[in-house]
Amino acid sequence: MKKILTLLYQIALLTLALFGPALARRDAVLGSPVHNDIVKQFAPFHAFYQRALRGGEWPLWNPHIMAGMPVAMFGQSGLFYPPDWPALLLPPHDAMDVRIALHFLLALGGTFWIARRLGLRRAAAATAAIAWALSGATVGRLIEGHVTVIAAMAWFPMAWGGLYRSLAFEDAAERGRDTATGIAGFTAMGLCGAPQFWAPALMVAGLTAGWVILGGAEGRPRWAWRRQVALRSALVLGAPILLSAVEWLPVAAVSGQTARAQLAPEFEDAEFDLRPAELATILLPNLIEGQSSEHRTSVGMVATILALVGLLRFPDRRLAWTLVAVGLIALWLGMGTRAGLYPLLKFLLPPLGVVSGGHRFLFAFSFALSLGAGLGVEAICRSLETRSEGRAAAAAGAGLAAAVLVSLLLAHARHFTLMPATPDLEVPHPLASILSDDPQGRRVLNLVPELMNQSLIHGYDDINGYGVTMPADFARVAAWGVGDEPRAAHWAHFNKPTPSFCYWTGAGYLIAYAGDRPDPARWERLWGDARVALWRLKQDWPRAQACARVRFVDRAQAAAMAQSRPPGPPDEVMIEGTPPAAAIGKPAGAGAPAAVTLTERTVNRRRWRVTNLPAPGWLLIRETWTPDWRARVNGCSTPACRAQFSLCAVALPAGDSVVELRYRPWSFAIGLAITGAAALLIMATGRFRRFV
Repeated sequence: MKKILTLLYQIALLTLALFGPALARRDAVLGSPVHNDIVKQFAPFHAFYQRALRGGEWPLWNPHIMAGMPVAMFGQSGLFYPPDWPALLLPPHDAMDVRIALHFLLALGGTFWIARRLGLRRAAAATAAIAWALSGATVGRLIEGHVTVIAAMAWFPMAWGGLYRSLAFEDAAERGRDTATGIAGFTAMGLCGAPQFWAPALMVAGLTAGWVILGGAEGRPRWAWRRQVALRSALVLGAPILLSAVEWLPVAAVSGQTARAQLAPEFEDAEFDLRPAELATILLPNLIEGQSSEHRTSVGMVATILALVGLLRFPDRRLAWTLVAVGLIALWLGMGTRAGLYPLLKFLLPPLGVVSGGHRFLFAFSFALSLGAGLGVEAICRSLETRSEGRAAAAAGAGLAAAVLVSLLLAHARHFTLMPATPDLEVPHPLASILSDDPQGRRVLNLVPELMNQSLIHGYDDINGYGVTMPADFARVAAWGVGDEPRAAHWAHFNKPTPSFCYWTGAGYLIAYAGDRPDPARWERLWGDARVALWRLKQDWPRAQACARVRFVDRAQAAAMAQSRPPGPPDEVMIEGTPPAAAIGKPAGAGAPAAVTLTERTVNRRRWRVTNLPAPGWLLIRETWTPDWRARVNGCSTPACRAQFSLCAVALPAGDSVVELRYRPWSFAIGLAITGAAALLIMATGRFRRFV
């Protein structure tokens, strides 16, 4: 117990030494001041989740960026990841620093523990832990604030090690613990909000299992052993898929609706492929630099040399050759389009195409080198012990671990850069109050990049937002509205508030720099200071409007009308497909427009009161349409139709009506049911050894 406490104390000291400045300062976070996802993405989304949960709703729909989008389309929420739940009680930027520090602690402790389980002495296990926790695959993500990727990397050693031990070791008494470790590790990776690395991790683990199965076991019936190991590996890799279904199933369900999936990719796959010339920067980071964060997977020169020693001299040849196989396969897949298997994987696994790039596999190469460095220290210490030099072996082990630490700190010190927790320019309080308190929930078109995603913090709706990707239909109509070509992009930045654009997106306000002057015939200044100004559209389009005329069109006709300027009669709604039963036989209607009042607006739900509709008509709702919207009119279910190419519409009877629009994705309900059933099944079995 004393040795364990001493080890934990040392790990905690190293964590505090590296992350203490960020944890102690409320005004700073780790990362680059040029591009940091903590400030631009994760902290604003954290504030949005906090506000939704305080309001009593689980955030499924994000109304605050673009024209609304499913939360699952962000893909990195990690809302079902239990280790992050306590962080929801902290302010956003403090929560990010705490999450990163705790997962660094987990990476150190978890790698040390699994290395000890694989038979390494303390010095060798400490070397592997230091090499992995400080590798480019882990801390290399700090500079751009990839919080969820760091969390996934922290769990991978335990996930992979648990799988390997359950397959390759013959200790039946420990097999249940190893199986549970592998399942827990891969489940945590699936829940933490990094699907772009979870899927490659499962593939690498599957290839590892295949390598072990092909190797066989001496002294046992070969085919019977292989059958048992194959079933065990299916359990370790299959159970996490079921347990994390509540996280990945909604993401997979909406991935086909994204701009990245439907439009020309923002980055070609080849741009993130590992090039042969870049291999030198992975192996020799202390001498050569120049990689993007996507390729920063080095473990330092000292650890790389130790890994070569371990792979050549470590007594357990099966473990050594398994790491060689993992590293070489990861390098091969990291070459992406140059690797013959990668296009096949993209075809078989569509979500991999959404988060394209062979570089996603390079973390496994880093892990193979990290654990290989531990094997190298173990081999050197054993060699010294055979010469009756026990003290020399202990000193050599400690010295080599320290050398790896120094090498990595020198190579990766730049990753611990501190930057201000808040941007240079924040939304002024009066401006935020005007927007968030607007009675009709009008959207704003923000032309000031420094204010990007601050709508998530303050609770207003900004058309220009950053959410990794965006709904494809929104990208199309927004681009058509400003005269651009639709394309996939991380960040929708539209700076031409044309009449068509404002009509389709429901823009009622404009945020611009104080010196900018929009068209005074269309915009009036509402508020301003020395840096920014808020303008209001004189004749804006409400978020919901009653339309007297309806036209039923097909997809091609809707696209053609969406590209026309001006957009057409303002009181006409274009419904795609055949008329719903509720609309058949209704006259077009005429007369004075009905009054539409927004009576309730929450994260997942909207409610309007429509009064004095002279004849049956439609309510056009400027919210991005998805099949998961559920509508009720006067308490009765009614279809939420796709209108105006990308928006929603609901059929209305004449007179007064109450319309409710609620976002209820089927994928969330099914994923929650699968996760719950899998968890109950595992708990009911009681002990994993019954499976193995």
